[in-house]
Amino acid sequence: MNAPSRRFIFPLLLALTRPGRAMASASEAMDDFVSRARTDVAIDRYEAGELGVLLPSHERIYLYAAWRAIVL
Repeated sequence: MNAPSRRFIFPLLLALTRPGRAMASASEAMDDFVSRARTDVAIDRYEAGELGVLLPSHERIYLYAAWRAIVL
């Protein structure tokens, strides 16, 4: 292979194999295993103080019950 064609092919191959940005299909992070709106613990156990993992995105009623279980 002569030098002029090597100067053309190498940058072309480099540009084609360069990793690009990965794009997702949704605008928000998606996690099928976590409920962002409510707790995954049964409500009677939750009100008894077995809270599990608290997320700030839980509905206000669940956050209020968790606050009562922790503070009172």
